[in-house]
Amino acid sequence: MIQIEEYVGKSVINLIDGRRGVCVGAGFWLYGCEYLKVVFQPLKKEIFISSYSDEGVIIHPRAVMIEKGALDASDYVVDRSLIGEYLGKEVKEKITDFTGICTGIYFPIYSSPITFVTGKCVDGKDIPSKAFDIGRLEVTGAGFGQEEVQGENKEYHGGDVEEYEFIH
Repeated sequence: MIQIEEYVGKSVINLIDGRRGVCVGAGFWLYGCEYLKVVFQPLKKEIFISSYSDEGVIIHPRAVMIEKGALDASDYVVDRSLIGEYLGKEVKEKITDFTGICTGIYFPIYSSPITFVTGKCVDGKDIPSKAFDIGRLEVTGAGFGQEEVQGENKEYHGGDVEEYEFIH
Protein backbone atom coordinates (compact mmCIF):
# COMPACT_ATOMS: atom_id res chain seq x y z
CA MET A 1 0.00 0.00 0.00
CA ILE A 2 1.31 3.46 -0.94
CA GLN A 3 1.94 5.90 1.91
CA ILE A 4 -0.05 9.10 1.41
CA GLU A 5 3.08 11.27 1.22
CA GLU A 6 4.24 9.31 -1.85
CA TYR A 7 1.50 11.04 -3.91
CA VAL A 8 2.59 14.60 -3.12
CA GLY A 9 4.49 16.39 -5.85
CA LYS A 10 3.57 13.78 -8.42
CA SER A 11 1.35 13.89 -11.47
CA VAL A 12 -1.80 11.89 -10.79
CA ILE A 13 -4.82 10.68 -12.74
CA ASN A 14 -8.32 10.90 -11.26
CA LEU A 15 -9.72 7.37 -11.53
CA ILE A 16 -13.29 8.70 -11.61
CA ASP A 17 -13.19 11.17 -14.52
CA GLY A 18 -9.71 10.69 -16.04
CA ARG A 19 -8.48 14.23 -15.38
CA ARG A 20 -4.76 14.71 -14.82
CA GLY A 21 -3.33 16.94 -12.14
CA VAL A 22 -0.63 17.46 -9.54
CA CYS A 23 -0.94 16.45 -5.91
CA VAL A 24 0.06 19.53 -3.90
CA GLY A 25 -0.44 18.31 -0.32
CA ALA A 26 -1.62 15.62 2.06
CA GLY A 27 -3.75 15.90 5.18
CA PHE A 28 -5.09 13.98 8.12
CA TRP A 29 -8.40 14.41 9.99
CA LEU A 30 -8.85 13.59 13.66
CA TYR A 31 -11.37 10.85 12.92
CA GLY A 32 -8.82 8.85 10.92
CA CYS A 33 -9.29 9.94 7.32
CA GLU A 34 -6.34 10.81 5.11
CA TYR A 35 -6.81 13.06 2.08
CA LEU A 36 -4.92 14.60 -0.81
CA LYS A 37 -5.21 18.05 -2.32
CA VAL A 38 -4.93 17.83 -6.10
CA VAL A 39 -4.90 20.64 -8.63
CA PHE A 40 -6.45 19.26 -11.82
CA GLN A 41 -6.30 20.55 -15.37
CA PRO A 42 -9.74 21.61 -16.61
CA LEU A 43 -11.56 19.04 -18.75
CA LYS A 44 -12.09 21.44 -21.67
CA LYS A 45 -9.18 23.22 -23.36
CA GLU A 46 -11.20 26.41 -23.94
CA ILE A 47 -11.43 27.04 -20.17
CA PHE A 48 -7.73 26.30 -19.68
CA ILE A 49 -6.64 29.94 -19.43
CA SER A 50 -3.33 29.75 -17.60
CA SER A 51 -1.66 26.73 -16.07
CA TYR A 52 -3.14 24.98 -13.06
CA SER A 53 -5.66 26.64 -10.78
CA ASP A 54 -4.35 27.06 -7.23
CA GLU A 55 -7.73 26.10 -5.72
CA GLY A 56 -7.26 22.35 -5.69
CA VAL A 57 -9.69 19.57 -4.91
CA ILE A 58 -9.83 17.49 -1.74
CA ILE A 59 -9.84 13.83 -2.77
CA HIS A 60 -9.38 10.40 -1.19
CA PRO A 61 -6.07 8.68 -2.07
CA ARG A 62 -7.90 5.67 -3.56
CA ALA A 63 -9.55 7.94 -6.17
CA VAL A 64 -6.25 8.74 -7.91
CA MET A 65 -3.23 6.89 -9.23
CA ILE A 66 0.28 8.17 -9.76
CA GLU A 67 1.08 8.76 -13.42
CA LYS A 68 4.25 6.91 -14.37
CA GLY A 69 7.18 8.93 -15.74
CA ALA A 70 5.64 12.29 -14.89
CA LEU A 71 6.44 15.13 -12.49
CA ASP A 72 8.16 14.00 -9.29
CA ALA A 73 9.05 16.08 -6.23
CA SER A 74 10.32 13.14 -4.20
CA ASP A 75 11.93 15.24 -1.46
CA TYR A 76 8.49 15.85 0.12
CA VAL A 77 8.28 14.76 3.75
CA VAL A 78 5.30 14.49 6.12
CA ASP A 79 6.51 14.96 9.69
CA ARG A 80 4.21 12.37 11.26
CA SER A 81 5.40 13.35 14.75
CA LEU A 82 3.38 16.57 14.34
CA ILE A 83 0.22 14.47 13.90
CA GLY A 84 0.70 12.94 17.36
CA GLU A 85 1.78 16.24 18.85
CA TYR A 86 -1.20 18.34 17.64
CA LEU A 87 -4.04 16.23 16.22
CA GLY A 88 -6.87 15.88 18.75
CA LYS A 89 -5.15 18.15 21.28
CA GLU A 90 -6.58 21.28 22.82
CA VAL A 91 -4.67 24.21 21.32
CA LYS A 92 -4.45 27.99 21.54
CA GLU A 93 -3.44 30.30 18.72
CA LYS A 94 -0.65 32.57 20.00
CA ILE A 95 -1.77 35.84 18.39
CA THR A 96 -5.58 35.83 18.69
CA ASP A 97 -5.95 33.42 21.67
CA PHE A 98 -8.47 31.39 19.62
CA THR A 99 -8.83 28.04 21.40
CA GLY A 100 -10.23 24.70 20.33
CA ILE A 101 -9.35 21.17 19.28
CA CYS A 102 -6.94 20.51 16.41
CA THR A 103 -9.15 18.41 14.11
CA GLY A 104 -6.89 18.27 11.05
CA ILE A 105 -3.37 18.85 9.77
CA TYR A 106 -2.54 19.58 6.14
CA PHE A 107 1.01 19.29 4.77
CA PRO A 108 1.28 21.46 1.63
CA ILE A 109 4.11 20.74 -0.78
CA TYR A 110 5.92 24.10 -0.43
CA SER A 111 5.03 25.60 2.95
CA SER A 112 4.72 24.76 6.61
CA PRO A 113 1.90 22.55 7.90
CA ILE A 114 -1.55 24.06 8.38
CA THR A 115 -3.74 23.01 11.28
CA PHE A 116 -7.53 23.07 11.42
CA VAL A 117 -8.89 24.13 14.81
CA THR A 118 -12.52 23.58 15.79
CA GLY A 119 -13.71 25.94 18.52
CA LYS A 120 -16.14 24.99 21.27
CA CYS A 121 -19.73 26.24 21.16
CA VAL A 122 -20.50 29.40 23.14
CA ASP A 123 -24.06 29.96 24.38
CA GLY A 124 -25.22 27.06 22.20
CA LYS A 125 -23.84 28.65 19.01
CA ASP A 126 -21.14 27.17 16.82
CA ILE A 127 -17.90 29.08 16.49
CA PRO A 128 -16.45 28.87 12.96
CA SER A 129 -13.46 26.57 12.70
CA LYS A 130 -10.22 28.20 11.63
CA ALA A 131 -7.02 27.19 9.88
CA PHE A 132 -3.65 28.32 11.26
CA ASP A 133 -0.01 27.81 10.38
CA ILE A 134 1.26 25.17 12.82
CA GLY A 135 3.88 27.56 14.23
CA ARG A 136 1.13 29.81 15.59
CA LEU A 137 -0.29 27.14 17.92
CA GLU A 138 0.59 25.93 21.36
CA VAL A 139 -0.82 22.76 22.88
CA THR A 140 -2.75 23.58 26.06
CA GLY A 141 -4.48 20.28 26.91
CA ALA A 142 -4.96 16.61 26.16
CA GLY A 143 -8.11 16.92 24.04
CA PHE A 144 -9.44 13.74 22.39
CA GLY A 145 -7.98 10.56 20.98
CA GLN A 146 -8.82 9.45 17.45
CA GLU A 147 -10.74 6.42 18.71
CA GLU A 148 -13.07 8.70 20.73
CA VAL A 149 -14.39 10.52 17.65
CA GLN A 150 -14.36 7.86 14.91
CA GLY A 151 -17.66 6.67 13.51
CA GLU A 152 -18.50 3.09 12.65
CA ASN A 153 -17.14 3.46 9.09
CA LYS A 154 -13.47 4.14 9.74
CA GLU A 155 -12.66 4.52 6.06
CA TYR A 156 -13.38 7.82 4.27
CA HIS A 157 -15.66 10.28 6.05
CA GLY A 158 -15.31 13.25 3.69
CA GLY A 159 -14.42 16.66 5.09
CA ASP A 160 -13.88 19.78 3.08
CA VAL A 161 -11.10 22.24 3.71
CA GLU A 162 -13.42 24.89 2.27
CA GLU A 163 -15.55 24.83 5.45
CA TYR A 164 -12.71 26.50 7.35
CA GLU A 165 -11.93 30.18 7.57
CA PHE A 166 -8.24 30.49 6.64
CA ILE A 167 -6.07 32.70 8.85
CA HIS A 168 -2.45 33.24 7.71
